[in-house]
Amino acid sequence: MLVTERKTLAIIDNGAGVSCLSANFVQKCNIYVTKISFKRQPLFTADGRTLGVVGHANVYIDLADYKILHQFYVVKKLNHCVFGINFYCM
Repeated sequence: MLVTERKTLAIIDNGAGVSCLSANFVQKCNIYVTKISFKRQPLFTADGRTLGVVGHANVYIDLADYKILHQFYVVKKLNHCVFGINFYCM
């Protein structure tokens, strides 16, 4: 899959409520991140750990002949791109 024209591994996680990108990947691709504070409800992993959310980014994804703009949360210590339920509902 191509994210901002860079090849990356991605998973579709039907248990994830939102889509997430690795903070390292975002930094390597020089993607603009909008900082957000989580005074509201934070994001959690499936086993209950809190995710280290840096902010969010709007990123173009290339799927075959389609180019889609999608919003991702940018997360520390994430190893791959995760497409959550918000991607299905576009």
